Amino acid sequence: MKHRPPRRLRILSCLGLALALALPAQQASAASAAAPVSAAVRGQQRLSAIADGYQDAFYALFPLNATENLGDPRYEAAFEIDIAPAHIERQRALYRRTLAALKTI
Repeated sequence: MKHRPPRRLRILSCLGLALALALPAQQASAASAAAPVSAAVRGQQRLSAIADGYQDAFYALFPLNATENLGDPRYEAAFEIDIAPAHIERQRALYRRTLAALKTI
């Protein structure tokens, strides 16, 4: 059975793709190309940084997924009980931080 990435990671990926697809449209429609393009590029870079940070934090919270899905050896020695209340709170904190960062774009 093929494992799908977590829903939030898929959402971030879709947001990144949407921004990447919107960038050429903004470039073509801008009368003054310098200001809008640089703002769009900064937004794209910011979204990419947020997605990378989210992915690293997510796999730190769920190390078995990192090892199984990515083959990432950074998390092989870690194991978390992901139904523990403290772990669930760390998950919520990650989601809140990510959403707050996305709102700044």
